[in-house]
Amino acid sequence: MGVRPILCERVTAPAQWPQGQRRSYVSPSRAADLLVCPLRLAFSTASHGKNPGTPASRLGMACHAVLEQAAKGALRAATEPARKTAFDRAWSAAIALEADAAQQYAQRPWPAPEKWRGYAMKRALTRRLAAQLSDEQQDATFVVEEQLSSASGRLRGRPDVIVRAPAHEVRDYKTGEIHDPEGRLKKNYVIQIELYAALEAESSGQMPDTAAVIGLDGRNEHWELQDAHVTALAATAESALTAYDDAVERGRERELGQPGPDACRWCPWAPRCPAFWDAYDRAWWPEALAVHGTITDKRVAARGTAAMTITVSGGAWPPATVIAVTGIDPVTEPALAESEGGDEVALTWLRPAAADVAVAGTASRAWRIPRPGTGT
Repeated sequence: MGVRPILCERVTAPAQWPQGQRRSYVSPSRAADLLVCPLRLAFSTASHGKNPGTPASRLGMACHAVLEQAAKGALRAATEPARKTAFDRAWSAAIALEADAAQQYAQRPWPAPEKWRGYAMKRALTRRLAAQLSDEQQDATFVVEEQLSSASGRLRGRPDVIVRAPAHEVRDYKTGEIHDPEGRLKKNYVIQIELYAALEAESSGQMPDTAAVIGLDGRNEHWELQDAHVTALAATAESALTAYDDAVERGRERELGQPGPDACRWCPWAPRCPAFWDAYDRAWWPEALAVHGTITDKRVAARGTAAMTITVSGGAWPPATVIAVTGIDPVTEPALAESEGGDEVALTWLRPAAADVAVAGTASRAWRIPRPGTGT
């Protein structure tokens, strides 16, 4: 189901459409976005102001910071009590840094980190994985967060860990879910790590034997790398960047969108993307619905979450349908929490709970268009 032209025009107004910027280079993660849908790169590199992130993203960065220290050998200790002390110190410092950074840009105070969703579990899983890394690091040659570049300089990045001995492997550590709902490793992650492998081949003169995506929850994916495939992928990424820059130079960013159920499934920009709304169909993801419309009522529910009633303009429900959206977290979606009647909103990844009820969750994304005259 598509969107009515009038809303499409409002969503794509000049103040809201990404103003593409030419890129002298891209990282493997940005290149993965570029290859899945070039419009993602335009959105991700446009200026959207300072963003505090979410508790999940801040937790993820803290986990990565601690794992980096473990891979560098900074958390090794002769006894278990000493190892625990080293981890606790590193974890506390990393969390404090992320909490302070988030509060600088948050629209409202965040709860203490210990109350962030998943905090205790992430801490425990990070401690387990850090211990494994510390043990492995003693008998292996690790290259950690080292800047690598292609010969042209158009592809640059810092892989989490490269193991050069006893085996040659490129690794990426992920703190969230690494598989899609069908159980496949997410496409972006495959592209990203294989591009890191291409950079490592140029740096060391030898293609890594294997790639590994390591999930914090213990679910991992390993596979053998094919030299010709990885080399061709890197060339394709650089060619795609040249084509992207050409489109930006000609002011043709709006032609970059490649919407579809796979490309849009995890895209954080989908709610504000006209290409998505022009192509979206409810059948794409029956378990994760998208809708846009006008807020007619909003209320604060128990436990501090917000709920709202929306008169639908388009998406998973027919126009003029009235639905309820519950479970809106004021920390992860402050703009929605502060919205008012008359504001237009666009939301993705809503879990259907009844015929006219949907629930927002940690994967949900939103875009709010304040009602005319408010300027907020």
